[in-house]
Amino acid sequence: MSSILALLLRGVLFAAAVGSLGIAAILLLWVPSVALSALCVALAPVRIARRVRLTAFGIGVLGLTAGAPFAAREIQYRLDTLAEGLAANGWKLSPAGRVQVATLNLAMGLGGYALGYPEVASETLWMFVPGPPVREWRGDFAMESSLVRQSIRDMLEEARRQGRTEAPVKLSRRRVLWTKRDLGRDSLRVALALNSPLYLDAVAYPQNEGWRLEIQGRAAVRYPSRNRVPLGRLFGQPLVIEEGLFAALQVAGWLHPYEAVWRWTVEEHRV
Repeated sequence: MSSILALLLRGVLFAAAVGSLGIAAILLLWVPSVALSALCVALAPVRIARRVRLTAFGIGVLGLTAGAPFAAREIQYRLDTLAEGLAANGWKLSPAGRVQVATLNLAMGLGGYALGYPEVASETLWMFVPGPPVREWRGDFAMESSLVRQSIRDMLEEARRQGRTEAPVKLSRRRVLWTKRDLGRDSLRVALALNSPLYLDAVAYPQNEGWRLEIQGRAAVRYPSRNRVPLGRLFGQPLVIEEGLFAALQVAGWLHPYEAVWRWTVEEHRV
């Protein structure tokens, strides 16, 4: 039993070390002091003197917790400074600036998974990979949005007006756009992934009871040239991202915009 617990503890320490190294690599370009704290935590599984490991681990944890608010303020300051410098330079990134913005985009993608926004996280990370102009996923997460559900109800009403038929019915396209006011009361998970805006196409299939909709949602995955997006609060600090930073990375060829297509099925009695 003791050997199993030792293995589990070693696994936890190893995972913490890998995660801390990742944090360190990203923050090294943004907040070096917090990056050093992450490196201290990463020393936990290293075979060095026990006292040194415990001391480094304690310093690292203290730095990552107590230093978190400082890190948030520092990141926002450096983001604003970088955006101002880019605006003055015609939005052209230097090689060092490209690395900085790329690490930030990577952090945003990984952070999306941690914060419960897996769809926009996937869309963000796939921008690093050259590929086809259209990329497809399957999932009905968009139904969490009241705006999307209302558009689906409108589509079902259009299908009902067709009367009973044996043939499938292609329905009119719907457009869903989230305003700043909507972002405060609708699903942020859906809006972050699909607000470009979202275009809904559907084909209605008659069934014994009602209709079945095969839905296709299309959204552009690209950064606009200028747009400040509030991402909420990070350790009490409001975090605002200037998307023009990432647009400059697109122009540099480090990010690859595409159209995301999400497909899902809706049964009438479940809407």
